[in-house]
Amino acid sequence: MLLWLPQIVKAFGGLTDVEVGLLSALPFLCGATAMLLWGRHSDHKRERKWHLAAALSLGGLGLLGSAYAPDMTASFACLCVAAAGIWGGLGIF
Repeated sequence: MLLWLPQIVKAFGGLTDVEVGLLSALPFLCGATAMLLWGRHSDHKRERKWHLAAALSLGGLGLLGSAYAPDMTASFACLCVAAAGIWGGLGIF
């Protein structure tokens, strides 16, 4: 996701380099937000294992969904969900 995301976004077609850069930042924004919120919720509930399992499961499902999405918009939305799940799990640590 870190390495290939700009090329995935560039494959949308007709985007300038600035637009590709701005769109490539959206999954990371979702991940940063999820990291803060997921970690805060985990601390509030005083439960770590299931929060981590849910976050990483969401990340895996997002990556799976992006591979099988019918169009590029749905694939990009699934990548945003995957980033939220993957980086949301880091907030628990």
